[in-house]
Amino acid sequence: MQFGEDKMPAVVEKDVKNDPYKEHEVIHAVFPRGEARGPLAKDKPVASVYYLADGLALLSEGGFDEFPFMVPRFVKDSVSNYGRAPAMTALPDVKMLNKMSETTIKAAQKQIDPPLMAPDDGFVLPIRTTPGSLNFYRSGTRDRLEPLNIGANNPLGLNMEEQRRNAIRQAFYVDQLLLGQSQTMTATEVLQRNEEKMRLLGPVLGRLQAELLQPLISRSFALLLRAGLLPAPPEELQGQDIDIEYVSPLAKAQKLTDLQSMLRGFEIMLQVSQVAPVMDYLDDDKLVQYLVEVTGMPARVIKSQDEVNRMRRQQAEQQAQAQQQAEQQQLVQTASEAVPVIEAASEAGLI
Repeated sequence: MQFGEDKMPAVVEKDVKNDPYKEHEVIHAVFPRGEARGPLAKDKPVASVYYLADGLALLSEGGFDEFPFMVPRFVKDSVSNYGRAPAMTALPDVKMLNKMSETTIKAAQKQIDPPLMAPDDGFVLPIRTTPGSLNFYRSGTRDRLEPLNIGANNPLGLNMEEQRRNAIRQAFYVDQLLLGQSQTMTATEVLQRNEEKMRLLGPVLGRLQAELLQPLISRSFALLLRAGLLPAPPEELQGQDIDIEYVSPLAKAQKLTDLQSMLRGFEIMLQVSQVAPVMDYLDDDKLVQYLVEVTGMPARVIKSQDEVNRMRRQQAEQQAQAQQQAEQQQLVQTASEAVPVIEAASEAGLI
């Protein structure tokens, strides 16, 4: 039904009639073909080929404009191309915890419903353990039904299980994702802890962005663009590359780590500025733009560069007008103060 009857190999066509439930292995191979040679699907850069494993019979040949699969790796060592998950590290602890839980449950069952010790000839069988039941024993003897005390230490088992659970949490970075704040933590301590967490999670986040999010967003954008579902870009954006910016809480936390480093740099510069002109090396406009980018402030509350330049020109013109008016007032005041002096000198015949 998928590939058509004309593409069905003879061996499959025979089994459809004689053994319709027999399975045949169909392989779907996706691999780079090279540059596109035409508008047809079979000429696109990424090949998509279906073929029957028995006899290598070709069933379908198509293609994609981009590689359609995303294969992110959580961590990777230097000797293998395959990734490893945290579950691989925690697997021994998980198996051990399951076995320990099984043993602890059995010990708890034995404590709640312990096995009974009964004399071999002192009771009439069967022994009944249900509530309100009667058990008959030989009169005049001291034989009794006694529970078997196994001496189980349930708290020890629970503590050992909690140790394994903590090891599993650490393998999955749970303690790194939770801040664990206390009432006595200062803002500096919170930033320092966040920096330590990002130092551990930074490689993982970078790999996920490069191997999962980047190709996924790029392919989604390309599909929408080819389907005509996106509006036409403005002239300023035509022919420009797209820079993807991540705004997830983890990505913002990673940017805030850079902000913390910059704030420490400011503190050092303020101390050194007393003996060296370090502030001359800072660009005020680029500094503000960097702060807006790192803190993730929304664009609707930020003025554009053209608006800032226009506002600065207006302020410069207003300052020039105010300075000109001040100079004119100074001239008028100087002239008004000079008039009595000139009149007195004229009366005295000095001029």
